[in-house]
Amino acid sequence: MACATCSMTRCSSAWGIVWMPTARAHEILKHLTPALDAMSTALSLTTDFDPSVSKMTFRIGLTDDVEFGLFPAMLKAIREEAPGVVIVVKHVDYLNISEVLMSGDITVGVCLTRELPANAKRKTLRNMQPRLVRADKPRGPMSIDEYCSRPHVVVSHVASISSFADEWLTALGRKRQVVLSVPQFATLPALMAGTDMISGLSDYAAKAMSALGLLYDEPLPFPTPGLDLSMTWLSVMDSDPAERWLRSRIEEFMGERQEAPALAG
Repeated sequence: MACATCSMTRCSSAWGIVWMPTARAHEILKHLTPALDAMSTALSLTTDFDPSVSKMTFRIGLTDDVEFGLFPAMLKAIREEAPGVVIVVKHVDYLNISEVLMSGDITVGVCLTRELPANAKRKTLRNMQPRLVRADKPRGPMSIDEYCSRPHVVVSHVASISSFADEWLTALGRKRQVVLSVPQFATLPALMAGTDMISGLSDYAAKAMSALGLLYDEPLPFPTPGLDLSMTWLSVMDSDPAERWLRSRIEEFMGERQEAPALAG
């Protein structure tokens, strides 16, 4: 039987010696993972979870539009049901959700998703319909001509000046003018105030900003496909009572049937 050190290789770097797992180590881990998951499940089933007295810390991943538009109502309910728990929120998106889950930084994430690890589970929460936001009061529905002629703000965590909207416009033979790219949605009201700039947001974030009087929101002036907002977690957490409780609250307050959001009351 090979020893653990035989499954590691030594690499040199500017910072010294770094031990890296070999292909054999990865193969061993692949076979061990189901057994470890089963052991974790068996242990978790012996543990009860009472939210009213729990002092647990939960680490969850959210996109900033989910944090702004859907999380407040959930947090309010959790503060009443489980006043002793602590929630730590980490930013995630479809680019990093797999890495953040596998690293253990979070136990559950809510965002758009693409490919996920083989031991990850995914549940669709809602079909997100994009909307546009503006600082100036609408006089009527925006036309596609006005939409394309206005200066646009793109929200991108990777400093891109394009988004899904550009793909949809290209399919219609149209294009827009992007003048600003920022990394988060929360700064839009301040940046767009007193300007004719517009930006695209998820329906729940757009409605939340509108409800707070920060921006006006309206539908996009052309049909768009919906985007699925999903909850993702690793199978090792599937039967954990505390994590199941947390996922049930996420589904209740971020799922399709929950209208976003009651922030102003």
